[in-house]
Amino acid sequence: MNVPRYPVASTRGVVSTPHYLATATGLRVMQEGGNAIDAAIAANAVLGVVEPAMCGIGGDLFMLIHTPATGLVALNGSGRSPYGVDLEWFQSKGITAMPTSGPYTVSVPGVVDGWLTAHQRFGSKPFADLLSHAISYAAEGHPLRRHTWETIGHTRKLMAEHPVSAEVYLRNGEAPPMGATIRNPALAESLRMVAADGRRAVYEGGELGHAIVKTCNDLGWPLSHRDLEEQHTEWVTPISSHYRGHTVYEMPPPNQGMATLITLNILDGLDLKALGRDHPDTVHLQVEAKRAAFVLRNSLCVDPTFYDVPLDIMLSSGQADELRSKIDRGSATAPAVAAAALTNAGPQRNDGDTIYMTTADGQGNYVSLIQSNYAAWGSGVMAGNRGFFLQNRGAGFVLDPGHANRYEPHRRPFHTLIPAMAYKDNRPWLLFGTRGADAQPQTQVQIVCNMVDFGLNVQEALDAPRWRLSGTYHRPLPDNLLLESRFPSETLAGLQAKGHPAAWSAAADDGMGHAAAIEIGADGVLYAAYDLRSDGVALGW
Repeated sequence: MNVPRYPVASTRGVVSTPHYLATATGLRVMQEGGNAIDAAIAANAVLGVVEPAMCGIGGDLFMLIHTPATGLVALNGSGRSPYGVDLEWFQSKGITAMPTSGPYTVSVPGVVDGWLTAHQRFGSKPFADLLSHAISYAAEGHPLRRHTWETIGHTRKLMAEHPVSAEVYLRNGEAPPMGATIRNPALAESLRMVAADGRRAVYEGGELGHAIVKTCNDLGWPLSHRDLEEQHTEWVTPISSHYRGHTVYEMPPPNQGMATLITLNILDGLDLKALGRDHPDTVHLQVEAKRAAFVLRNSLCVDPTFYDVPLDIMLSSGQADELRSKIDRGSATAPAVAAAALTNAGPQRNDGDTIYMTTADGQGNYVSLIQSNYAAWGSGVMAGNRGFFLQNRGAGFVLDPGHANRYEPHRRPFHTLIPAMAYKDNRPWLLFGTRGADAQPQTQVQIVCNMVDFGLNVQEALDAPRWRLSGTYHRPLPDNLLLESRFPSETLAGLQAKGHPAAWSAAADDGMGHAAAIEIGADGVLYAAYDLRSDGVALGW
């Protein structure tokens, strides 16, 4: 029996994050006079302390921000590959498959410049004040909760390789007991440097930048101070499509937001409501639409400064009609994603993780934010002894010289990170997103369908059982379809009868994502929800 839950409701401000300490921090910032952008930065900084495997100042950042003055804007706070590396560099070392961890996957971390850029344009409180909460939790400690505890448990060998992480996250070589107090004084000091020196700390000759460059160079990776100095966050134009009278906005390439939009475009011509949410035909159509969208994503989701991505064609109604016409209502297709497989990519890591969070205030400021190290602890390389790990986002490249997403100097890789917003009647209606790499577009589609097609409230939409088609950007096979065991048994049986390699997963499976969402009512009431699969909470005041 599913026990119904209901969203938090407020008119002054709401915050939803995957960790209750981050949510409480964002709320406190708004209560002390900050706006939704201030709250998002402060909460994100805390998440880098309490969910350090997932995110932090060694990673990248993306935001969709709506304000009454600007409307919707999109912030790309992601880093690029080093100038000193190209395909020939890998070839000279005999590397034919892109590594998925280690120093050769490190790209420039963009989160600090992203915070500063968003704050300069929209912030209302001093930037240093926003980091004070994270600094306090890092220096004075915080209780170890389930998700980070589990991550430490299965990455303890990596933790043991670094004196700082071993001291912070291990007890006699094992994960501490859940509830143990975790202190990271090195990270606290790094955050103090960012608070005091801003961009200089990382990108313009500061101690953190020196630690990043020296660490990479000592390991044979030619990341340079020039690479850091030329890191600049960009304001980009969101991409969008329509779904049953709603406009859904996503980040443009190299982010995979196109996959959500293409899937919804296909489903827009199908009557899911008549079938019902749990009907095997509904899941079948959603899965087949996802398959078609991912074929395009794998081929064409690349840095648009290096490749002209034909978004007008990919997001057109004609494209959706063609893809929809190829869906067999009675049987599953072969795993067509394999047609666009990255055949020279390295072995897939299955511990990829991210944080998604969202904030809204009573003045009409709304933030949809996502931030990540990519895999758990990113590259596995700590920036000197500074208490944070560097991302492995460079693993999103391939080493095939004929592929649009090939490794090139000073280029952004394919990104899984996709914060989303949806508008209704030309006004913001839904802020939503999730962690989960390839699961992100799949979860986003299910949230939208749950609310638009099946009338669930925002909390019910997040709590409802989910499906996930495995098979990834790097290795699209095996192509198993997993369903949380809260689906009716008839759903699984019906999908298996159509030829899907469907199987049960846990009742609340972490692999389905840790989603958060805020619905903005027509009367201005803010409804916030959090995912039962996470350690998160939604709060309002």
